[in-house]
Amino acid sequence: MTAIRPFDLVLLGPLWAATLYMGRRALTAGRHAGPMSGMVALITLAITLGVPGVRRVIDTMTGMESVTNLLLHLLTLSAISCLIAFVHQISEGTSAAGRAGRWRWIPLPAAGILLCCAFLLSPRPDGDQHLLTQTPSAAGIAYWSIYLLYVLWGTTAAGLMCLRYGRRADPGPLRTSLRILGAACVSSLIYATHRAVHLTAHGSGHWLFQDTVAVATTQALLATTLLLFVVGIAWPSATGLMERSACRRRLRGIRPLWQALGKAVPEVVLPLPSELERDPKVLLYRRIIEISDGMLALHPYRSEAARGEASRHLVSAGLTGRRLDAAAEAVCLRHAIARKDAGFEGNAPEAATGSGNFGEAQDDLEAQVAWLEVVSRLYGSRIVRRVSEAVANSHADSVVGESAPTGGGP
Repeated sequence: MTAIRPFDLVLLGPLWAATLYMGRRALTAGRHAGPMSGMVALITLAITLGVPGVRRVIDTMTGMESVTNLLLHLLTLSAISCLIAFVHQISEGTSAAGRAGRWRWIPLPAAGILLCCAFLLSPRPDGDQHLLTQTPSAAGIAYWSIYLLYVLWGTTAAGLMCLRYGRRADPGPLRTSLRILGAACVSSLIYATHRAVHLTAHGSGHWLFQDTVAVATTQALLATTLLLFVVGIAWPSATGLMERSACRRRLRGIRPLWQALGKAVPEVVLPLPSELERDPKVLLYRRIIEISDGMLALHPYRSEAARGEASRHLVSAGLTGRRLDAAAEAVCLRHAIARKDAGFEGNAPEAATGSGNFGEAQDDLEAQVAWLEVVSRLYGSRIVRRVSEAVANSHADSVVGESAPTGGGP
């Protein structure tokens, strides 16, 4: 028997990565992350103990053959209890599931004690080296009956909760997580049923299929079940992580425009509490407000004539559609900032239409961010700088103190 199997290699990498990540989160999130991180850690330890090389070391150190099987099965029972607790916890927002109490922990010590007693009465070694028992006995049958009945009970209870609360949950990460966990519960039921049928047939002397086939199917079912559980548990956190990453990327996208407007109109940039600054979603929303306020403050300095001329230059350069509108807005903002810095007295009636000029995105935050990303990207581009210089030369009088620019030529 090899020290480690391909089955172990497939599972241990993702499981240990998830365990370390969730354990780190649990240290800062408190008890609310307990069931989630606890379940993944218990499953990871159980799979690690099942590695043949690890199994041999532990059996040798304890001097008790097959004791590793008992340990990994006890860890599995504990993980199932954590699963039920986790489903209760994430369902609190959609129903009164959180009021279920502590009843879910009651069967665990009872099953653990019975499992230990059956193990001590079973012949050892029990032959379970490839996830299948080869030594039938009354105590062995009792042992596996306790284990499989607990698995069936726990995954059935968790699966029913996932089905019930998943229907009531709003579309989003929570509903997706419950659906994935429900699929994991179904896979677990198939795994437990497959194992129970094999053990029953093996104990009665009837061979439904060869051991090599049984080993492969058992490992495939177990791997599928565990990976689904890990994905289902990690889905809300992973989704939140991706959302925060997207917000940080968008913050980087609008930073040039925000910096330019903040420098031109510093009063629109207000300090945020340090805890809010660490939240990219809050920070992104705040930056949009500050950019909008900056555009509003520059409104009296915007020139419709300058915007029209900028559009003509940009069309001649080959820009069309959304990029044309965004580039014209960037040129208009550059021109307004130059007029303000030069001491020009704003003339609101002549200003270019639209204080923030979000266009159709005026009431849609996502569309506003997308629009500002395009404007910000073009704000520092070569073509916008060149057109801005051309517009500034054509409207030189409006950037040196004249109070009523008309947008005429040089």
